[in-house]
Amino acid sequence: MTETAISLLLRVAKSHRSKRASALASRALHPGQDSVLLLLDGQDGCTMGDVAVSLGVQPPTVTKLVGRLIAAGLVRRHGVAGDQRKAAVFLTESGRQEVDAIQKIWVAIAETALNGIPLDHQDALRDALTRMDCNLDGRTMPREYMPVQAPIMA
Repeated sequence: MTETAISLLLRVAKSHRSKRASALASRALHPGQDSVLLLLDGQDGCTMGDVAVSLGVQPPTVTKLVGRLIAAGLVRRHGVAGDQRKAAVFLTESGRQEVDAIQKIWVAIAETALNGIPLDHQDALRDALTRMDCNLDGRTMPREYMPVQAPIMA
């Protein structure tokens, strides 16, 4: 039986997660924690709700992830001025150092996964995966991924 594109996609995702989990474990991190740290590297001081929305997870998941990162000394949480019901999350110096290591892990895994695939095929793969993501979420395809069409001559 020939594998479908979806079954191959699921297998690649599982392999990627396994490689990522193994590499993160060497740094005493778990999948998901890396995503929080990378998000904060670009948007330090996000509220817990913003983290949940950005990562596409439920607030209790963020609470658990952030709690573990606080225990590890990688982030700190503070109330938001003017709204004590909200909490903002910030990288600590240790967290900033961990971001560099995480970025190297992500690059190494991507390089391994894409090894031997020509750049034009990588571009086509990115576009196809973006289309699939939009299809499943009911979103419109971002303009930068839409194919350029030649003007119609009358």
